[in-house]
Amino acid sequence: MLLSWVLTLTVALVLPLRALGTIKRKWVKLGEPVVLKCNISLHHEIFWLKVSIMEKPRLLMVARLKNDGGLTEVLNYDSSHFEGCLVDKFFGLRIFSVLNNDLGSYYCGIVEGKHMEFEDGVHIYGNITLEKWHGLYVI
Repeated sequence: MLLSWVLTLTVALVLPLRALGTIKRKWVKLGEPVVLKCNISLHHEIFWLKVSIMEKPRLLMVARLKNDGGLTEVLNYDSSHFEGCLVDKFFGLRIFSVLNNDLGSYYCGIVEGKHMEFEDGVHIYGNITLEKWHGLYVI
């Protein structure tokens, strides 16, 4: 509970002051699954953050290692859409089926004491589909 409060407060203060640098870009096909890999070596607990120009930053997941080496999700914004996983001894984020609103930048990070450390991140992009709603096209 305290970690969530600290994380939310820190993100609210840090993001407007420092643009997170997205270095990697990944093409995705809408409707297909994708796995994003966190390049921070295994820590006790990590978080996944999504940043998009269309909405405020969103904390998607907090996951931690169990004593047996498995993964447990402490917080999952939408467990029907996202899943924490392990990829080559690194934390991963699985999106079951990529939607238009999943397109954006994803960052994993850790909290150590009062310090937050972010990975460079990955920006996922693809063909945006337009839908007609009351005579208007919306993304």
